Amino acid sequence: MSESNNNSKKDDWQNREVGALWLKKSASGNKYLSGHITTGNEEGIEESRERVIVFANKNKKNDNAPDYRIYKSEPQQVKENTNTDSTKAAANEEDDLDVL
Repeated sequence: MSESNNNSKKDDWQNREVGALWLKKSASGNKYLSGHITTGNEEGIEESRERVIVFANKNKKNDNAPDYRIYKSEPQQVKENTNTDSTKAAANEEDDLDVL
């Protein structure tokens, strides 16, 4: 294959990319994905970046249910003994899940 053909394929993949995820491990040892999704980079639409977190679906009961769930990530707040309801829910979900 020629170098220009390889560059063309690389550029094609770069143009199609909508985000990136990193494999992480919680303090309790559970794996999850964290990263971002970028939207709106078409002409006339302002590009925005949404932070996300991905957990395995622990409640999968049939083949039609998703294997993973994607959630909007909220910035972590450094506060002692105070969690919002959404932070508590994510923490509970994280304790029970393993991504990979």
